[in-house]
Amino acid sequence: MATLAKDVARKTARPATDPSGPTGRLATWLAKTTLDDVPAPVREHAKHLLLDGVACALVGAQLPVSGIGVEGVTTLDNAGSAFLIGWGGRTTSAPSAAMLNSSFIQGFELDDYHPLAPLHNNSLVVPAMLAAAPHVVRVSGARFLLATILGYETGPRVGQALGGLACSRPMPAN
Repeated sequence: MATLAKDVARKTARPATDPSGPTGRLATWLAKTTLDDVPAPVREHAKHLLLDGVACALVGAQLPVSGIGVEGVTTLDNAGSAFLIGWGGRTTSAPSAAMLNSSFIQGFELDDYHPLAPLHNNSLVVPAMLAAAPHVVRVSGARFLLATILGYETGPRVGQALGGLACSRPMPAN
């Protein structure tokens, strides 16, 4: 193991990604974007999407299948400080809360949908943000909103770059 560490230390440090490649450009854009860069109508729409995601989770959390999911997951993973939406303060680990909250948001298929990517942004962005937030020193509403907007932007961009809707269609029969 010491040989591996010495070998790694000898290699020249370089960026984790090519800054001029698609991932590097996206990461740079994400890191530099401020809430002031986001047009007011987009900020307002994002607030509505965020509220819609939470509302969908509150409805989906009441489904019988959600109760089965919560009982099963928290039986196996009952430690953590991440809240389950609609479960009266019940908590679990961040990964388990993100998974359950995501399933709640999609529970009734009322959540947002990006038709070209294709994906349900809220079921990915909101649960991840809520699960991570307790582990960050302090997150203001403005910072949470910006991160949400950036999540809403990133998912569809990646989805479209990977082929978008064409990748979700069944393969034609021979």
